[in-house]
Amino acid sequence: MHIFRKWTAKRKYRYRALMLKLSKQITPDDLRDLKYMLTDIIPDGIKETLPTAIELFRHLEKLRFVQESNLQDVKELFRDMERFSLCQMITNFVRDREINEQLNQGDKRTVESLTESQSRMLKTDAIVSDLDQMT
Repeated sequence: MHIFRKWTAKRKYRYRALMLKLSKQITPDDLRDLKYMLTDIIPDGIKETLPTAIELFRHLEKLRFVQESNLQDVKELFRDMERFSLCQMITNFVRDREINEQLNQGDKRTVESLTESQSRMLKTDAIVSDLDQMT
């Protein structure tokens, strides 16, 4: 049981590190745009109490809009904002998490298939990331 707790703590740490990295990449304009896009989820009175991206993410976690196991909604927001480098960060995190989970389960064959499919996805994401840097 001790190993499971240690692995779970590492997983949470990696998730928190991702959220910090994302928040550091979000500009004031991005934050404003995120708050606007989340109007149906976060009322106006609450938005003003969230002056930084990390505080916005914490609030979204409380609402269960953002979770370690579900980053798809926030990734879609970043995609809609054309912040493809942030999408790439999430894609990398999810890929690494899936590989680590498979390794912890000891299923090497699944890891190999994940690695092959993720490699194809990464090539596509690299092209999108290049487009993001050009804009």
